[in-house]
Amino acid sequence: MGKTIAVLGAGNAGTTFALLAAHDDNAVRLWTIEQDVAAMMREGRENRKYLPGVMLPGAIAIEVDLEKAIAGADIVMLTVPSHVVRRMAQAIAPWVTSEQIIVDVAKGLEEKTFYLMSEVIHSELPVAVRKNIVALSGPSIAREMSRGVPTAVAVAGFGQAHAEAVRQALQTPAFQVIVVDDIVGIQLGGSLKNIYALAAGMCDGLEYGVNTKAAFIPHALAEMVQFGVVLGARPETFYGLAGLGDLVVTCLGPQSRNRTLGEKLARGQPLARILRESVEVSEGVQTTKVAHALGQKLRLRLPLLDTIYRILFEGRSPHEALPVFLTGAG
Repeated sequence: MGKTIAVLGAGNAGTTFALLAAHDDNAVRLWTIEQDVAAMMREGRENRKYLPGVMLPGAIAIEVDLEKAIAGADIVMLTVPSHVVRRMAQAIAPWVTSEQIIVDVAKGLEEKTFYLMSEVIHSELPVAVRKNIVALSGPSIAREMSRGVPTAVAVAGFGQAHAEAVRQALQTPAFQVIVVDDIVGIQLGGSLKNIYALAAGMCDGLEYGVNTKAAFIPHALAEMVQFGVVLGARPETFYGLAGLGDLVVTCLGPQSRNRTLGEKLARGQPLARILRESVEVSEGVQTTKVAHALGQKLRLRLPLLDTIYRILFEGRSPHEALPVFLTGAG
């Protein structure tokens, strides 16, 4: 029996997850706050702004009324950027029920609170719904998934039953969903890897080649594990889909937004201009700022993260800062 799945946010990630969910007998509602995007998708069955060239099947209903979008849904997926997650959770709080599963897809850390996205959602939803939160993370380039490229991701929840229900609702032969018992670890992996993808892009912009990226990826993974252990995650989680898998695809994938941002930065484009001209959000910049502050609070030694932070926020040149890190990394 099919499920009713509400996907909140019609960027390239949200539109892609709506496509993935629209299989078998599932009924999908794709909600957007952008009236023009909604009209575009209804009329042409295509999200030309965020996912051009991909047609939307009739099983996907386009909604602009948030209450209507989530009413009676079995699963509610939050696919908005991390800085919008709290506002989104506040918006749905009056209408969600204890029978609904809430799935977070955003990857990031909240500034000031240092919360993972599941913690942000948990803090805003009614008590009866909090146990139903599930996080989804892993190597998932939206453009590839929308074309049916074989992909595998991880899900974890406060209860295994809810994560399993999400797996059953979303999994297809081309989209494998693995249930993991570490909701902290899969979120940290998905968030922190965006930081290191910026450095991978800088290497591309400086034309350093694959050797250089291969030299720093182990250091990136080690810093991710260090963060995870201190915050209660399992070290082994970072060697799976939501850690190493996501790190590799984000550092090497030509369509990775964070890698692309780092490449543009190393080629001399100002950060403010890159961010201003980007249609989609690159989570790595904000996550670098928050993770750097959290690392200092926890007194962690994170030389690669510190290097990336200095490039982004203290005006250091990638051409000068990255070689210093690599020659001293050993």
